[in-house]
Amino acid sequence: MALKERIESHQEAFDSLVQSIPAKYYFTIQHEEVNGRFNQKKSPQEKLSHKQVSKKAKKLKLDPESSKTVLEIQESKLKGEEEQESQSIDNENILKNQMQFHDKDTLKMKINMKIQEYRKLRNAPEVKAESRQELLEKRKKRKEEQKKALKMKSNRKMLNDTLVCTSLVWIVPL
Repeated sequence: MALKERIESHQEAFDSLVQSIPAKYYFTIQHEEVNGRFNQKKSPQEKLSHKQVSKKAKKLKLDPESSKTVLEIQESKLKGEEEQESQSIDNENILKNQMQFHDKDTLKMKINMKIQEYRKLRNAPEVKAESRQELLEKRKKRKEEQKKALKMKSNRKMLNDTLVCTSLVWIVPL
């Protein structure tokens, strides 16, 4: 028991030390803005609203009732994190339970529906389900067309080369 009492007294001492230090030295405040003189392109309405917001923030900062100690801030952050974790765990459990009750056919249908939705979002062309044989035939035709185009290109190049050579022969004096 003596050990437990000693640990509790040490904890109370550290807590009192931490409470004596203002929270602004522990945590950065995210809503503070940089000096207003750098933001010169503001309309008069924006300037007024900025003044009002800064006045309210200053009053809240100086109000002793609204200020929180470091320990209170840490406890609230810890509670918020615990709540988020419990919500995420609950969501995961719900999803797992939903997935257990579906059979393969319904899952395939859902996947196909999602794929179609994403295709619509990115404006992809509609793809008809074709058999493997049809796909292979299309591929084969495309390859043949590419080979023909390559032959035509090489034939044109050879023809151009021969024309250039014959024209050189004619240009060169004897």
